[in-house]
Amino acid sequence: MVVVSAASFGMLAALLYAGYIVAGDVLLRQVEAFPATTVIMLAAGAAYGVIVIFGNFKLPDATMGWWAIGASAIFSIVALGAFFAGVERIGSANAAILSTVEPIVTVVLAGALLGEKIEALQLAGGMCILSAVVILGRSELPPDGGSG
Repeated sequence: MVVVSAASFGMLAALLYAGYIVAGDVLLRQVEAFPATTVIMLAAGAAYGVIVIFGNFKLPDATMGWWAIGASAIFSIVALGAFFAGVERIGSANAAILSTVEPIVTVVLAGALLGEKIEALQLAGGMCILSAVVILGRSELPPDGGSG
């Protein structure tokens, strides 16, 4: 049995996300954001379909479960489409820098909309992220935003 640490999963996620951004940049040189989003989401749906067929997936019993599945699908499509539209307009490097603000937006929305308590450590982490965005934003990028 192989034991994999949480840090390993974090590194793997970062590598996959970086690859995803670079692949998206290459893809968007050939097609526009909407068709790219459509193909990627259809492929993801097919992959999840295979997991459902061969995995131990249980359909929701309650209406709220179906609402959650539908909302997840819609919000994922909108988020991916918006990200690809951003990559088209500002380049992959700038889009990657801006996407680092996502955790901060998530925490702020959780506090504002869901009444979640925001701890000092979360605020400190948010400040670290914002500092990194400012530092990266001040560094020199190619005029095309790093998309070529």
